[in-house]
Amino acid sequence: MSDERGVSHGNIACDNTVFVKILPELADVMAGAESDLPNEGGKEHYILDPENTEKVRKVIEISSSRRCPGRGKRNEAK
Repeated sequence: MSDERGVSHGNIACDNTVFVKILPELADVMAGAESDLPNEGGKEHYILDPENTEKVRKVIEISSSRRCPGRGKRNEAK
């Protein structure tokens, strides 16, 4: 799920750059990737080359298997 800024599970697309949240689970897949801040005051993220479709698939697979923050038992009771 994403919002109007393209934010999804900590991944962000802005200014034609794909930023991926730095997670321990992605360390091997994103080894050697550049990193930068997606916005002023933001946290450092990996930069993902969208043309590297194999890496994109792996990042999506790993990222989508994580639980979303705020989706714990409190929200399940609603």
